[in-house]
Amino acid sequence: STSFGDLKKLETLVFYFNDMKGTVPGELGRLTNLQVLHFAGTDLQGTMPAGICDLREVKLQVLTSDCGGANPAFECDCCTLCTDNTRGNRRLLRAAASHDFLFEEP
Repeated sequence: STSFGDLKKLETLVFYFNDMKGTVPGELGRLTNLQVLHFAGTDLQGTMPAGICDLREVKLQVLTSDCGGANPAFECDCCTLCTDNTRGNRRLLRAAASHDFLFEEP
């Protein structure tokens, strides 16, 4: 069976706007060709794994998560964009995603 960490050629991975719960899998830190990684609009909790933050020094240019707002359930010190995943902000995030705003380089 294949795990995400085995997808070495993967450059873009988008998880936003789904019912994803739990924590970010640390094995994603093995994706050394990853350039874009989105977690905005999920129900993830915890902290961005250090291995993923280390990818910012390699190729990862865009990293988003729900680490913004008054009481974020997720912490990320290396994200290029921290979104606020409250009900009122989901509409704005969806509009931005539909216009590829979240895919633009910082």
